[in-house]
Amino acid sequence: MKISLEALKTLETIERCGTFALAAEELHRVPSALTYTINALETQLEVKIFDRKGHRAKLTAVGKQILEEGKKLLLAAEQLEKNVKRYQSGWEEIITIAYDQVFPFSHFLFLIEAFYKECPGVELKWTGEVLGGGWDALLSNRAMIAIGVSNDLPMRENIQVTHLGDIEFVFVVSQHHPLAAKRGHIDNEVIEKQRIVAVADTSRGFLPRTSGILPGQKTLTVSTFEEKITAILSGIGVGYLPLHMAWPYIQAGKMVIKEVSKLKSIGTFSVAWHPRQTGKGTQWFIKKLSDKKICKKIIEGK
Repeated sequence: MKISLEALKTLETIERCGTFALAAEELHRVPSALTYTINALETQLEVKIFDRKGHRAKLTAVGKQILEEGKKLLLAAEQLEKNVKRYQSGWEEIITIAYDQVFPFSHFLFLIEAFYKECPGVELKWTGEVLGGGWDALLSNRAMIAIGVSNDLPMRENIQVTHLGDIEFVFVVSQHHPLAAKRGHIDNEVIEKQRIVAVADTSRGFLPRTSGILPGQKTLTVSTFEEKITAILSGIGVGYLPLHMAWPYIQAGKMVIKEVSKLKSIGTFSVAWHPRQTGKGTQWFIKKLSDKKICKKIIEGK
């Protein structure tokens, strides 16, 4: 290969410093060594890289093109060195985290910002899951950590779990829905005649689960909680929502909480991970997610 990284680094430093002398000082080399490197590169490529007529070293048009492409190689080499150091230090290149969508992604931003301050070079990949999707992502190795899995732990010995917290659920209808004006407790016989809006289980390898749906009840299945909220607000259907999601609409008078027989009032959620597959980045998250104050902040979103 005719172009070495050393030659590209020399070229970049000369162009940035403006003179061979200043570049040599920065690189801790003598100017004649830099001159030799550039002359050798020009000879090998059979092009003129610098116009040396003036006091400052000025790149020719070809030299500018070489430098522009060379900077990409220098950045790639620099990133490679950082990656090697990270591998040796035990930090992962990428950490995949699955979270249940009952927690808005915004609830995790403070944690992500704190992580990037400590290790900005590690890539994070977050995926929103529903119902059994978190377990599925963890057990199929699509995720290293699953946040917000329910406590019905699949029978696996190689999984470690810690309690995250509890979320209150409420049964809500639109302010325009016929049930909104109905007083008192609503029986299942009334509810089962209504169309319920449900978010689809994101499991790929497990049998899909449902929650809060009565036998034979008409169902509108959507992909996200945002879609579920939109459908409920429209009056198309009714359904259960985490209180923290429903509360802004309840305060605004757009949704109404109804007392029902089959009320899934409290949902218990946990954090799960593979204890034998944890690098330093994963361990950082596990430590933070074992802190009760941080868990409370995730649950409450503040």
